[in-house]
Amino acid sequence: MNPLISVVVCTYNRADILGLCLQSLAEQTVDKSLYEVIVIDNNSTDSTANVVEGFLHAHSNYRSARETAQGIAHARNRGWQIAQGHYVGYIDDDCRATEDWLQIARATIEEFQPVQIGGVALAYYLYPKPAWFQDRYATFLLEGEQTRLTTAHEYFPTMNVFFRRTMFEQIGGFRTDLGMVGKTIAYGEDTEIMIRMRAMLPHEKIYYVPALRIYHLTRPEKFSWQWNIRRSFADGRYSFRLFGSNYIA
Repeated sequence: MNPLISVVVCTYNRADILGLCLQSLAEQTVDKSLYEVIVIDNNSTDSTANVVEGFLHAHSNYRSARETAQGIAHARNRGWQIAQGHYVGYIDDDCRATEDWLQIARATIEEFQPVQIGGVALAYYLYPKPAWFQDRYATFLLEGEQTRLTTAHEYFPTMNVFFRRTMFEQIGGFRTDLGMVGKTIAYGEDTEIMIRMRAMLPHEKIYYVPALRIYHLTRPEKFSWQWNIRRSFADGRYSFRLFGSNYIA
């Protein structure tokens, strides 16, 4: 039988932290038969392959693939294309899932049969942070503390989401002209697919699940004003591409 959920982890040259993410997925409270973990290596040149190989040997529900087309959207598309689960979950390689992450996703899926669910991302650190840096700068959450339907203008970053796999077959995958490419800062592929999904599948339901939580590593480069200027510029540029003059920061 196919698993309920395929968890896709797309990675590029983060061998030093990838193991933290993969270990958190190995420690889930749901039975291993309910999910698989797929690591998509997007042309890493560090020791990523060695890290992944260790988890493949230790866990029978782990597998991997290499995506040679550079870019996060290409890697995410490769993930859903080879996924065997009825739902495809995405978590970033610099994130850690709570032990009940997949249990909460499973319960929500079984209760609502949604086309998509998304949750909360909380900041965590492996390095000292400057006094001026507040946790909220690296936190994602929407309004409310109970599971609810999203509004038409709410979007999830793809570090903590689950999609019904057949949705991709109906509307296509992530746009490959959007999103990170190597170390080049770029955004928008996760927002765009939600815009397209709402337009093409207007009767499908998207839920915000506050209990669905991951921890997102705040890397040291995010403490510099140079990185934040580049990020803000990229965010504005891609938001304008998606929303045009209707974009409000």
